[in-house]
Amino acid sequence: MTDRQTDRQTDRQTDRQTDRIGVLLASYNGIKYIKEQLDSIVNQTYKVDEIIVSDDGSSDGTFEFLKEYADSCNDVPIKVVHNEGKHGPTKNFENAFNYSTADILFFSDQDDVWKKDKVEIFMKAYEKYPDCACIFSNADVVDSTLKPIGKTNFDCFFSDAKMLNYDGDSMALLNQGYVARRILDGNIIPGMSMSVKYSVLKKAIRFFDWSWDDAIVMYCAINEHMAAINMTLCLYRQHENNLVGIGKVQRVDDKRSISEYKKRFISDLKQLNYQYQRSQVYQDVDIEHKYEFIEKKKYFEAMRYKAAQCVRIVALLKYIILFFRRLYDRAHGKKLFLLDCATCLFVSKRERISYF
Repeated sequence: MTDRQTDRQTDRQTDRQTDRIGVLLASYNGIKYIKEQLDSIVNQTYKVDEIIVSDDGSSDGTFEFLKEYADSCNDVPIKVVHNEGKHGPTKNFENAFNYSTADILFFSDQDDVWKKDKVEIFMKAYEKYPDCACIFSNADVVDSTLKPIGKTNFDCFFSDAKMLNYDGDSMALLNQGYVARRILDGNIIPGMSMSVKYSVLKKAIRFFDWSWDDAIVMYCAINEHMAAINMTLCLYRQHENNLVGIGKVQRVDDKRSISEYKKRFISDLKQLNYQYQRSQVYQDVDIEHKYEFIEKKKYFEAMRYKAAQCVRIVALLKYIILFFRRLYDRAHGKKLFLLDCATCLFVSKRERISYF
């Protein structure tokens, strides 16, 4: 960095408001990639005020490395803490949050890499939209060696995001209710690409027993303002140990035998159960009951859930009633209806009930 760039960096951080910027990083056996991620955060053009790393009981030397890295880092204060009690990514991020003193928080996986101006561009968005509680950006999807695979997060999760009404700076304030409807069937904004204000996260955290990033998006989509940045500001690394990744959200539709179809139908019971549980949480997040479609979604998923546990004839009748009452989503309703019926026909009641 040149002297002039250093001066601009110093001036910008001197002039900025009292907002402290923090990063919450959840780690678990991440020794292979975590240094690259930490380096990319520490070397941002817009320095963060703190990095909180919560380690979930790593056994590969990650925790020891983190302590050494924190002790040797002079650019940004890094606090490394153990996650005690119930483990998993949601509780790990919650543990990191408990130690944070920042006003604006970024979330970081242990295996991604941030582009050097990510924080700077996000802070420009917060300056442009001061009432915005949650901001998210696009990200490049890369392989384990950081080689681009030709896709972005928007391509894989949020296909219509590129068609939003962006300004000349590639930023867009979203209409309230838009994201709330778009996430009816599942979250489309990965946590690694978002930032949220501490005051809002403190309210949303009571829903974290569901899923941390999904809960944040649910809460903000209903109760706060959100903004999108149509720029790839992070490298979303895909490898064999991803808990959630591009490969995890894509279906393989090459099914060529009855037995393979049956395996597919049994696996889809997991999705049915997920939708039922998620719809209950989503209604709880809608504290003021703003959106009727959330209540309708809860009712629909509850009926599907109950039908799945009935004998075949009764289950089919219930699915048909739901279909003719137009409770199946218009865009994908026919496909889902046929899938529900096929699952009912090919999977026994005993198997369906034992799954739930």
